[in-house]
Amino acid sequence: PRATKEVYGKEEYNADEDAGARETAKMELAQLKSREIALRREIEIVQQEVSNDELETKLNVEEKVVSDLRERVNGANDRIKRARLGHTNNKRPRVVSWRGVSAQHKPVSMKTTKQIKKEFNQMRIEWKNRKEKCVDFLDNLSDAMEKKPK
Repeated sequence: PRATKEVYGKEEYNADEDAGARETAKMELAQLKSREIALRREIEIVQQEVSNDELETKLNVEEKVVSDLRERVNGANDRIKRARLGHTNNKRPRVVSWRGVSAQHKPVSMKTTKQIKKEFNQMRIEWKNRKEKCVDFLDNLSDAMEKKPK
């Protein structure tokens, strides 16, 4: 199309130049809108991240938890040390054994789980053997008396 000039007052107006300017303005507007959308997304991402103040408060809370746990561990270690030192003294507490006779308290030895299981199984086998002998004795006694065992 041919450029037409229209005169408005003292200035000349070119319709083709106006259409070109509109197109460049539309393109510029579209670019600015896409840039705005990208910036809004970036702002959302930045706002979702934890701020320095929040990080400091979380750090303080976690440091407090860690210090409390350390105090508990140190307290437990102190109690263990005191217990060990108490057993090395000559003043051992008198403990009544399962038979009712007083006996000296023996310090607990640290055993592995395998040792404990092995010892337990040996004691269980011994108990089973004794029980079997007792049951046999009762069966023999009931046969001799010609009665049935309960």
